[in-house]
Amino acid sequence: MTSNTKSSMRSARSPRVAATCSALSLRQPTREGSGCFRVITSCLGTVLIVDDNSAIREAMRDLLQENGYQVEVFTDGSRFLESYHQGSNECVLIDVVMPGMSSVELIERLRSNGYDIPVIVISRNAAASIALQSMKVGAVDFIEKPVCCADLLASIQRALNHTEDYARTSVFRKAAIPKVTRLTSREQQILDLILAGQPNKNIAAELGISQRTVEAHRAAIMNKTGSENFSALVRTALCARCTRKIGSEA
Repeated sequence: MTSNTKSSMRSARSPRVAATCSALSLRQPTREGSGCFRVITSCLGTVLIVDDNSAIREAMRDLLQENGYQVEVFTDGSRFLESYHQGSNECVLIDVVMPGMSSVELIERLRSNGYDIPVIVISRNAAASIALQSMKVGAVDFIEKPVCCADLLASIQRALNHTEDYARTSVFRKAAIPKVTRLTSREQQILDLILAGQPNKNIAAELGISQRTVEAHRAAIMNKTGSENFSALVRTALCARCTRKIGSEA
């Protein structure tokens, strides 16, 4: 576990959780059993975590418990599907890169089985293209690793309130269109490559421009779309493109 991961997993609530998050690399799984276990607590809702990394699972479980959620933890998508029965007021966190079933396949299986549970995908920048595919098949949000605890808690709250927030989400999607369409053609090209998970060096080589020029365009894209970070840029771009596609098909 990198020092960035340890410092980014920070709690906005209590010293106990802050210590848990900062000590990710020191934690060991306490109970694995069949691949999942249930933690009962007085809860604001239920969060199901699907991640093959034991340290990440344990840290997120402790954080969410501390913040009043009931938590179920699964080591992979297959074990999650074997155990899952839809309840109420729940959402699922899925790591996009895991052995076996991918996040895209897991979401498609959930939807084909008639489950409309809100899904949040968690990914490193290198797996951004998979995260985008996950959102296209039904994920409601995307969080970039290393995970910031405040962002994670906010995303979970949005997911659990997804029905009440539907109108607000529609407004956000409509507002995303002008943010993306104001980009120049070159910025649109670079945005496509950013969303495909390409680093600045590769983008520069593909477009035949300097890396410094790519960095300048990238800064302009972030500014024009009002995106504070990569995750926000992904949400804005995807919402704009999906909304325009739906409008053209109507």
